[in-house]
Amino acid sequence: MANSYQALQNAHTEDVRWRLLSILNIVPSRPRAESTLSFDLIAAGLPVTDTELRSELDYLEELGLVRYEADQLDRRQYSIRAYGRDVAEYRVACPPGIRRPAVL
Repeated sequence: MANSYQALQNAHTEDVRWRLLSILNIVPSRPRAESTLSFDLIAAGLPVTDTELRSELDYLEELGLVRYEADQLDRRQYSIRAYGRDVAEYRVACPPGIRRPAVL
């Protein structure tokens, strides 16, 4: 039972990471606030906590897929990097931990 729960949790996490890249790639030149990204994920049926959202964005940032700028209150604006666009647009292999849909 625990393995099934962990598998579902892993799938959710990987789906969230892909969706974040997809959202940021819609208008790559326009940074998006965490609150906006959270709303977009909820609208896509992928609700996340604030902590989970920050964790997944940090993961993508560590891979060099996204970047952020923070103000004095640590409010972050995220944008996609060139490598993130390449992943989102299927031009390069997808890093582990991100569930990119297969191209038919």
